[in-house]
Amino acid sequence: MHVQLARAAPFDPSSASPVELESPALAAGCDEMDDMAKVTLRYWAALRAAAGVAEETFDATTLHEALAAARAEHGEDSRFAAVLSICTAVVDETPAGSQDPVLVPVSEGSVIELLPPYAGGGG
Repeated sequence: MHVQLARAAPFDPSSASPVELESPALAAGCDEMDDMAKVTLRYWAALRAAAGVAEETFDATTLHEALAAARAEHGEDSRFAAVLSICTAVVDETPAGSQDPVLVPVSEGSVIELLPPYAGGGG
């Protein structure tokens, strides 16, 4: 599944809200749509069950945008959104850890693995 974001008017940083300035591309005054990359989100375990698919493709420039697109696709108040909120993200084989998702860039072809917590392991 692919979600195409609508093309917005050119960005004017002088009229931006604090939320809009959270995006590095917007803060730099870039036309973010020109920089969008197609990224793949891969869902695991409970998140895969909630999504009903193993993976989806979205347009994004940051991890934050990719996650927001997935959340919008499945509903902000859905089981998917609840499970997504506790997932660990691995972007191109690198754990995002506690980094702010707004500051984690993605590029064309990036793969974002979304891993819910799981039980088990050695003891």
